[in-house]
Order: sequence, then structure tokens, then C-alpha cells
Amino acid sequence: MKQDEFARILSKRAKITRSQADRVVEEGIELIKDLLIEGETIRFRRFGVFKIVHRQPRLAYAPKAEKLVEVPERDSPTFSFTEIAKRDIAEGSKI
Repeated sequence: MKQDEFARILSKRAKITRSQADRVVEEGIELIKDLLIEGETIRFRRFGVFKIVHRQPRLAYAPKAEKLVEVPERDSPTFSFTEIAKRDIAEGSKI
């Protein structure tokens, strides 16, 4: 599903205009990105957690070059579903 389809469904469920839904989705995404850049962890109860994980430098095998290459350290965004969300999705029920 693409962002515009998500916004269309959101507008129907929330009984708001399509442009309002587009704005809510866009602002929500921007807010999550901004908070992650600031180092915040974002928790949505019964859904999941967005956070930044620091990855240490490591060696990895590059099959085309057939040699080890160094992967530098970096901060990486992650998302983890809560156990409740995993269960609900597995059962096919709404969160």
C-alpha cells in the first residue's frame, strides 16, 4: 500500500477530508523522522517502537569482490512490533 492509498482510507475512517488526511500522514512521518534524528524513542502502545540503534563497525564479505570489506559504524533506525500487535496481526484481528 502506498502513502496516498493509506491517506484515502484514513480520511474515510476518521471522517476527515482527503487533504486533511494527507497532511496528517505527511506531518506524522516528518515528526517521527525529526524525533529519531533528535535521538528520541517513539512508543505507540499496543503497536510498536521506533528507535535508533548504534551499529558497531564490522567486517563483511563482499561476494562480487571476493574479499572482506569494512562496514563503518552508523546509527540505524529500527521498528519493533509489540507482542500484542504481533499476536493481533497473526490472528488477523484489528489492532
